[in-house]
Amino acid sequence: VIHPLAEIAPEFAIPGHGPAAELAAGVPRDALGAVSPAATVARGYAIVRDDSGAVVVTAASKEAGDALRLQLKDGELPVTVRER
Repeated sequence: VIHPLAEIAPEFAIPGHGPAAELAAGVPRDALGAVSPAATVARGYAIVRDDSGAVVVTAASKEAGDALRLQLKDGELPVTVRER
């Protein structure tokens, strides 16, 4: 199942974008689904979230001992930062 980016990571939602805007712009939804975070995860990458659920985008934002969750194709894994 491929979920819209705004559903997986609401902090990345952009006003004026989404299914209605995509259709209005003539962009096929299938084409956008191919580059969605869920499709990326299905290809073997992970989405890293902190304990509040926010997406982690930089290593510098975390310290040793911080709890994280890795979203993988078949589920999530809890992890702890060991060193930085």
